[in-house]
Amino acid sequence: MNKKGSLRSLAISMVLLLLLYPFLVGGTAQRILMNILMSAIFFFGIGVVSYSRKNLIIAVSLGVPWFILTWVEMITPDPSVYLSLAAGILAILFFAFTAIVILRFVLEAKEVTGDVLFGAASIYMLIGGLWFMIYLVIENLQPGSFMYAALGPDQVVEWTEFLYYSFATLTTLGYGDIVPVSLLAKHFAAAQAIVGVMYLAIIISRLVGLFIAQSRTSGEGSGTEKP
Repeated sequence: MNKKGSLRSLAISMVLLLLLYPFLVGGTAQRILMNILMSAIFFFGIGVVSYSRKNLIIAVSLGVPWFILTWVEMITPDPSVYLSLAAGILAILFFAFTAIVILRFVLEAKEVTGDVLFGAASIYMLIGGLWFMIYLVIENLQPGSFMYAALGPDQVVEWTEFLYYSFATLTTLGYGDIVPVSLLAKHFAAAQAIVGVMYLAIIISRLVGLFIAQSRTSGEGSGTEKP
């Protein structure tokens, strides 16, 4: 499966989104820049899965409507909750599908390459982005599902905080400044923490095993004695 730099570009675009996110919320110009970065993730994600016609059709079917709705939501003065929900659900499906395709590539790899490493990093960030969208959908469905622990129940968590909350939960940092209140929010937060821990354990053991096998094969091929 030849990625031709798509995995590298996807990983870089997601890192840029994480680094620049605090500066991309607020005004119209900032939201346009954020949508441009999200669009880059969309296009690079399409590039990653496009090795298969079936995968390409699925990704385009999910990604194109999400791409359109994201820009429509931005230019609409007062977007409806249904528009936000539709965009969020499509984003969840697109992120999940892209992560699954890349995960299959990483797990089936026979050696550790740059693409495998970029793929493993991309999956981790896609999981964070996926749950960011899940939390937005939950908050849209059940307003007040999350709250600031120190400020009381009247202080509803702003949507801009959910990316931070997602990665704090994924890495199991658990600062406790934002807490899930509704049952649905609690279950998805717990699920994300479990997925984060299990993913790191599985992927690190897989990469280490591949690297050891690769080193042994290299050593045998060069005639190096092994103890």
